Amino acid sequence: MKALSFYVERGNRITLLLTLVSILCVFVLIYGLNYLYPLFADDWTYSFIYGSDNVRIGNVVDILESQYNHYYTWGGRSVGHFIAQLLLMLDFRLACFINTIAYVILVYLLYLIINKCNKVNPILFFLLHIAIFFFQPAFYDAVIWKTGSANYLWGTLFCFIFIYRYYSYYRMGARSDNLAKSVQIFVLGLIAGWTNENMSVAIIIYVVLCLFLLFLEKKQVPRWAIVGLIGVSIGCILLLTAPGNYIRLEVTKRGLAERGLVGYDLLYLSIRNTMKYLWHYVLPLLFIYLVFLFLYYKSPKNLLVRRQIIISSVLLILTAIIAHLAMIVSPMFHLRSLFGIIILLIASIGLIYANIDYRKIHIKVLNFLMINILFLIFGWTYYKQYNDVSTISSFWHNREDFIKEQKNKGIDTIVFTERSPMEHKYFIYEMSTEPNVWENIEYSRYYGVRWVKAPSKHN
Repeated sequence: MKALSFYVERGNRITLLLTLVSILCVFVLIYGLNYLYPLFADDWTYSFIYGSDNVRIGNVVDILESQYNHYYTWGGRSVGHFIAQLLLMLDFRLACFINTIAYVILVYLLYLIINKCNKVNPILFFLLHIAIFFFQPAFYDAVIWKTGSANYLWGTLFCFIFIYRYYSYYRMGARSDNLAKSVQIFVLGLIAGWTNENMSVAIIIYVVLCLFLLFLEKKQVPRWAIVGLIGVSIGCILLLTAPGNYIRLEVTKRGLAERGLVGYDLLYLSIRNTMKYLWHYVLPLLFIYLVFLFLYYKSPKNLLVRRQIIISSVLLILTAIIAHLAMIVSPMFHLRSLFGIIILLIASIGLIYANIDYRKIHIKVLNFLMINILFLIFGWTYYKQYNDVSTISSFWHNREDFIKEQKNKGIDTIVFTERSPMEHKYFIYEMSTEPNVWENIEYSRYYGVRWVKAPSKHN
């Protein structure tokens, strides 16, 4: 018995070590991209106090002033843009470190949801990272680009920290329902609801469905669950009713009107984009879910546990679909807006995948082959993309050096001589050949010159 206990304990230590190695690998891979990826576009804008001329963010008080101005003049995503300006205020390497930590925590939180009540599984953790890397159509916009990550990576992280409490309660129950827990969940709900429009609406629906499910199953609805719903609803109201939202909407409509898109044309554009993204990005994941669900049904499982897992996965899918359809009301539907939706779908797929019975030899072999193929494809893809981003990074650093040289010569009207390589890849695109376009204006302000312009493609 002692020998058996020794081998079990030794096996647990090895598994734990492999899990830590898996987490470290993901951290290193994402930090590498974070460090190479240059500040770009909105990063230049949010490095200054919003609404000021040329006052750079220097402390938290500046950020609060900036977000006050932003809330009333441009948009209600105060939580996301607070994080963005905080990252941009910090030393670049520290900002990359913190941003990478946020990504690792999100993956780990997904892992906790998916692998709940199961043995430690280091391969599953890395597979979740691979799934995010491959299935996110705007991975660099939403995870690596600093302003984008603050809105989408961080926003989704807060949403999942919040809904994890409800998911965990449904699966396992809770030991306490005290005032401290209610205060904590209220604050988490307030933050989660104040992050991103479509996700905020969707997680409110998720909570309502959870509470309704608890009622149907005649389980106790804890006080903190109601308080959390109140918190997330207040956060969502603060987000959606920001005066700046309507100003930004009018600016967007004017821009679209210049392209001949008004009235029903805008509605058609929104519906078309929503359906297009549903077809290209959501339905393929739903198909994968159904395949794994079929295999899961073939697994001999406790009926109560199987019911809980399937219901939990369906709730995540419904939340994802609601978040997706909520984008119909927006005239612009960027691919990075799919980030939280895709994460919800990955969670639902992973929940089924992690609970399939792999003791059957044919399923075990198929799983082994799938994992190895995915690891190989991921390794090659990451290597190629890392080299691409490294090339782009070198170009933009060289451009910074060129500006410094010109400024030292007393020149503050900069005409670049080379165009950016791999334009429109990894959300890094070339600036305009006209100095009065907003990217050029913000870049000029960031580097302290009068104006800049990119060379023509024909040069």
